[in-house]
Parts: sequence; C-alpha cells; structure tokens
Amino acid sequence: RSINEEGSFGFIASDALKARGFAEDAYVHQHYLNGFSVGSEVSFTAFLDGRNGRPRARDLKVASDCATSQQQGLSSAASRSHEVVLGTYV
Repeated sequence: RSINEEGSFGFIASDALKARGFAEDAYVHQHYLNGFSVGSEVSFTAFLDGRNGRPRARDLKVASDCATSQQQGLSSAASRSHEVVLGTYV
C-alpha cells in the first residue's frame, strides 16, 4: 500500500485482515521490506503487536511464489513474548 519516503517502514493493505475486523493496514518495518515496492503483491505473516494491539507484518514473500492465496491458519501462540500471530495472508 505505501512505504515512507526514507524507506524505514511501510503498510500492507489486506482485505483478509479487514474481513477479520482489523480496520488498519499492517505495519511493516524496513527490515522486512527486502526490496519490495508499492504495488508489490506479497504474502506475509500477520501478528498483533502486544504493546499497542495493532496489526504488523513480517516474512514478506512474492505472492506468486506461494502455493495458496488463502489464510494459512490462526495461531494464538506468540512466537515472541509481545505478539500474537494471526496467520499468513496474501
């Protein structure tokens, strides 16, 4: 959806996340942008930031490289102490 001018972060628009009740786009840190640009179709892992409850994204991949475009499943187990993984989305 967008990347800030310095390229230090961006946002991913996801209809699947919106369908789950998340009104905001998922924030993605520059560490995970890996050369992606505005308009790139990506698959990503979505999680809630435990500090503010907002959706974030990591593990970006080119969407066409993914076997499926559907959510890969909900996990309530946190992979880090401050987050709840929501699943994988395109």
